[in-house]
Amino acid sequence: MRFGRLSLVAVIAATLSQGLFAADTLADAFKNGKVNGNLKAYYFNRNNNNTPANITSLGLNLNFITDKYKGFTVGITAQAVDTPNINTAGKTAFNDDMYGSGAILSEAYLKYQNSGAYIKAGRQYIDSPLVANDDSRIAKDAFEAYVIGYEGIKDTTLMAAYITKFQDRTDKSGGIDSFNSIGNGAWTIFASTTLNNLTLSGAYLKVNQDNGNQEAAYLEGLYSTKLNTVDFTFNAQYFYGKDNSDTTGGNDGKTYALEISGSLDKLSGYVAYSKNSSDKATFAGIGTGSGPLYTAAPIAEANFDAGYRVVAINVEYTLSEALNAYLFYSNNNHNAQDTASLSTYDIYGAGADYSFGGMFRGLDAIVQYEVKDFSFAGLPNDKEFRLKAKYSF
Repeated sequence: MRFGRLSLVAVIAATLSQGLFAADTLADAFKNGKVNGNLKAYYFNRNNNNTPANITSLGLNLNFITDKYKGFTVGITAQAVDTPNINTAGKTAFNDDMYGSGAILSEAYLKYQNSGAYIKAGRQYIDSPLVANDDSRIAKDAFEAYVIGYEGIKDTTLMAAYITKFQDRTDKSGGIDSFNSIGNGAWTIFASTTLNNLTLSGAYLKVNQDNGNQEAAYLEGLYSTKLNTVDFTFNAQYFYGKDNSDTTGGNDGKTYALEISGSLDKLSGYVAYSKNSSDKATFAGIGTGSGPLYTAAPIAEANFDAGYRVVAINVEYTLSEALNAYLFYSNNNHNAQDTASLSTYDIYGAGADYSFGGMFRGLDAIVQYEVKDFSFAGLPNDKEFRLKAKYSF
């Protein structure tokens, strides 16, 4: 196809060269803008090494986006978080991801879009395999970036971004984080396309640093088919990481994963396997949503540490249009000679989510419980319980 030989930059230039014609006034663009957001109330209880830690957090996420004016839109998203209840152990246990009160303007961007092509500059959320946000906590991380993309071809996404700053979920000192520089800047590219039943995706990331650059690459293939009345998907993914800032090469690893998923009526599930380099961890991107490894547990982070082989099984059942429940199991097996090592463990998890209707439409509740079982090593299990309520408007 002729388009396939055009660069992304050429596509953007071609669309921008088209006339900018719109009847809207700038004032109308703001008057016709839309406001949406959500209110959150989260409770987490974590028990590691018999040390109970808990936290209750309240959050507000408020977004405003203007109507289009000659192809341009402005988007603003503010986040506010308060932690009304946390015990002493919780301040340490949740320091990296939940313990942080305050407010931040996480999105403030200008976007131009025409004929499937777009340019977006400023603070924003990004969703790609190697650069991504995650909203599983009370606050969501964000990036300051310049993004160009093209979505004018059916079932195809092209994106390139230059990222200058990153806002984490907390500042590790009891507050919500501010925007901080990412080395000397980072850039990423991402492409995904679907042909018939096959979806292929790829991404590359480079983080420029004074003491050595970081690089990551990602490939994925998904094939969907139907056998009798069962829908199946066969998936494969590959991660490659390199961290030149670490002279030992400890993060210069590789990870691959396989997954088979299926669904029949109200029942669905998957079996997944992943394997990491025997002596090196894998650098898998920036942002808490990067590295979408198939074997990641619903609560525990994806395992990219050296020497791990992970098998994961998940079963989900849709009890009604409003209620879903799941059961999860994974075995995280390290290749160390010492089989009593802390690094070999099982994860057991269960959870359910419910979407309210009627006068409470927009309210969702999620309950999750997960156990990291070190029984082979004779150590106390790690346990975590989460209750999350979110009202979206």
